[in-house]
Amino acid sequence: MASAGDTAAQAADLRVFLADTKAHPGWTPVPLKPSGLLYVRTDAIIDRSDLMGIQSASDQNGGGILVLVLKDEGLAKLRAATAAHPGLRLALVVDKIMLAAPAYAAPIRQQQLAFGVGSVHNAELAARSVAGVR
Repeated sequence: MASAGDTAAQAADLRVFLADTKAHPGWTPVPLKPSGLLYVRTDAIIDRSDLMGIQSASDQNGGGILVLVLKDEGLAKLRAATAAHPGLRLALVVDKIMLAAPAYAAPIRQQQLAFGVGSVHNAELAARSVAGVR
């Protein structure tokens, strides 16, 4: 597992935002391909500084998963935000590219936060990039 604090100068930016398929005042509309819009809150819940580490993995179908390992402070911020805004989405953005925006049903309580990012290659590239290993 790569440490999120290593080589921070060359590491990619990572942020997780609240998002929804419905418009909210002050939230930014983001076009989705092939169609649709996602509305993203402009202030991030967590960023690289909230990570202890990051891992790439694969799911049972061979798809890529990016796993964020949160510090206690990051988990507390994520738990508070998801409790205050139930049933929305978490938009994972790495270097200004939205990689995933899964819905959540209940407040997040786990130290590890997993995002499906398409392929294992995508997961590996994102993990290396955020860890500063290019």
